[in-house]
Amino acid sequence: MIAGIAALFKDDRDYYLFDSFEGLPVAQDIDGKDRWGQLAKTWQAKSRTNLRAEESFAQRAMLLSGA
Repeated sequence: MIAGIAALFKDDRDYYLFDSFEGLPVAQDIDGKDRWGQLAKTWQAKSRTNLRAEESFAQRAMLLSGA
């Protein structure tokens, strides 16, 4: 998302990205349901990546944005 913002503004700002790049923690009962009514635990069990991404993915997105 920040790569898109950087591409729009194309200014001399410094961008700092913070992420563990390890994905989401294990879902618990307290996490409840998403807006479509699916339990977080159910969604996470179906997810192949658990929203995990390599750092290189973020670096490439920033490069492509011109930031």
